[in-house]
Amino acid sequence: MEALKAGIEPLIDLERFLEPFGELVRRSESRHAIERYATGLISGAERKNTSELGRSLPGTSAQKLQELLTRTAWEPWAMDRLRIKHMCEFASVGHGALIIDDTGFAKKGHASVGVARQYSGTLG
Repeated sequence: MEALKAGIEPLIDLERFLEPFGELVRRSESRHAIERYATGLISGAERKNTSELGRSLPGTSAQKLQELLTRTAWEPWAMDRLRIKHMCEFASVGHGALIIDDTGFAKKGHASVGVARQYSGTLG
């Protein structure tokens, strides 16, 4: 599958999907940042951190994405209820499985100060 190349224009289906989530934040800048961040997460960017996404996504910056993740106020329970509602509405019919697991990354190097080996579901 070819990696998605993000453009300045929102992906129509993604924009439509995210619309109810945008209502949980007050500022239009935050709604735009939600769309850009989600676009970045499904894009072909090699790394999905705010610095990389800010550089590779048109129409945003690392600072705007970082502000979305650290300073934008929303009600977590309302966001979670809406997420669950959407998950139920978009669930496929028939047999399937929903698997929730954290994504682990192997640390690089042999020494991380103050960190012992930790279990990772994806790495063991």
